[in-house]
Amino acid sequence: MLVVEILLLFGVGFLPNTLDLAANALVSFACAMQVQAFRKVHGYPFASTMCIGNMRSGMESLVVYFHLHDKKVLHKALHYFGVILLFAIGAGVGAHCVAAILKSLNRYGAVFLHRLCALKYADLDAHADTPEVKARRNEVAAFEARMTELSKTACYTMRQLAVNGGDLMEAGLPAGPAVGATLQRLLTAVMEGRVLNERAALLEFALS
Repeated sequence: MLVVEILLLFGVGFLPNTLDLAANALVSFACAMQVQAFRKVHGYPFASTMCIGNMRSGMESLVVYFHLHDKKVLHKALHYFGVILLFAIGAGVGAHCVAAILKSLNRYGAVFLHRLCALKYADLDAHADTPEVKARRNEVAAFEARMTELSKTACYTMRQLAVNGGDLMEAGLPAGPAVGATLQRLLTAVMEGRVLNERAALLEFALS
């Protein structure tokens, strides 16, 4: 079941923007599979696709513990808070990895990074076929796949920003070096996931 979910979500990453409806449907289907397949952790019911229910259950158990001082209830609350913490860690690591790849694309370009991956494959092929080498090769393959996906769908150059210098000046930014600096600031913020690459959001961020 988990392998099917991974393959579905991996495939969605390569769908063009014109197939957003199909992408949403596939992601929703994968989430439904996730909910049905993973309903409990250590015997406690939990939600594997969102945190709100887990937070409510955790707080409810914590309040009960403060009233009854039952260590089993505290153990239950800690399970829920542990799940929430893992969600947060996963989201943070994922966002950091995406930002790092986008910044590499901005600095070196997709062609160079593909050649770098090919060079790394050649280097690994020269080593003995050990578990460590296989693991490293899988890491390079995962990076290349993610990088390829982002190079087609994400924003990592100023030309891909939803605003340009003219938009900034029309919004009230004076002409001069500040325009270029602001565009660079916007691009960095988009790559780091701090602002959406949408005209209204970018102009608000630029003038804030």
